[in-house]
Amino acid sequence: MIRQTLALTALATAVAVSSLPRLAHSVEPFTRAPKLTELAPEEDRLWDESKELTVALRRRGALFNDAAYAKRLNEIMTSLYPEFGGSIVVRIINEVTPNAFVFPNGDVYFSLGLLARLENEAQIAMVLGHEGAHFVQRHGYRGRQSRLVAGTLAGVIGIAGGAAGGGAMLGALGGQLLVVGGAAGHGRDLEREADAIGFVRAQKLGVGKKDAVRAFEVLRDFVKHAQQPDAPYLFASHPKLDERIESLSSNQGAEETTLVASEQFRELHKSLRLAWLPQEITAGRYRAMVAALEDEKIRQQMPPEALLYLSEAYRLRGESGDLERADKSLDEAPKVAPDYAPVSRALGLRAMRWGHRDDALLRFNNYLKRAPQAADRAFIESYIKQLEDEGKKS
Repeated sequence: MIRQTLALTALATAVAVSSLPRLAHSVEPFTRAPKLTELAPEEDRLWDESKELTVALRRRGALFNDAAYAKRLNEIMTSLYPEFGGSIVVRIINEVTPNAFVFPNGDVYFSLGLLARLENEAQIAMVLGHEGAHFVQRHGYRGRQSRLVAGTLAGVIGIAGGAAGGGAMLGALGGQLLVVGGAAGHGRDLEREADAIGFVRAQKLGVGKKDAVRAFEVLRDFVKHAQQPDAPYLFASHPKLDERIESLSSNQGAEETTLVASEQFRELHKSLRLAWLPQEITAGRYRAMVAALEDEKIRQQMPPEALLYLSEAYRLRGESGDLERADKSLDEAPKVAPDYAPVSRALGLRAMRWGHRDDALLRFNNYLKRAPQAADRAFIESYIKQLEDEGKKS
């Protein structure tokens, strides 16, 4: 841990030192995967320490482990930037806040929360094209004067020595990790450049303007309903989302996407979304979830189990009429996802609240039968015992 802390602090120090002087020469874009000996002064140090940070994130359990999905993301990135031969590596970070960012060495991180909100491979390709452009154009190095040095230092040390735990750890750090990745420090011109280059690259794969723009709109819709509207979400500044949507819409090119997702990808995306939904509830983003899942068109793209999480979001949001809406959604959930264990759990908890002891027992036992390794097994078993004891007394 001490070694990680020192290494990561060195990354922050490198950023801090390199952010002071002005560039003495122009920085040409990469045209292929460079060797360390070909990098500009101090850029090689940023690369080395970026690798250290990637190792630290893996050791901290911050990555979402879905090898098949990550493989597909890397296939898309390689198709977008074939001359780099797979050297731009994409990983999924276990964080529900919708973000993506790239380190100076080309390590790209795509958050679980952003992936789950995007609707198809075309939109994902637009985001990957944008992040790949930041690397190819060397924006992490070119824009280093605008880095928030103090925030970078605090964020890096926090990653090395902070509380454990994937999404929880990253959520606690807020936007600091983005500063390290550069997403909070590129500035208006570099962001526009990444937008334009990313779109050109995505178009070559058959991505139409509608899906390219939709990648921005999905985030705008989230920010509109988020409980953390000032957080540094991807594309949310430099300049504002609406302005960038308008700019992208005015570009030349086909409106419709011709890139066709495989059935395998649809299944991968469904599985990833099912892993994301309960994390979104745990993160407390009830308004954003309600806003998304109330939309029938969006919910139809989600796995059927999403109806359960819409019910939970209503119940926890607690606005006028939400309890009735929660009950209605929960009543529908067994019809569309009859074998999904968490539905039985939710029905059991509701029956218990309503004083329906026999129904609660039935639901809880069904839950444990369907999910014998459930993390909350002891908790549910204590409820079962409580209900059985009450039955003996009555």
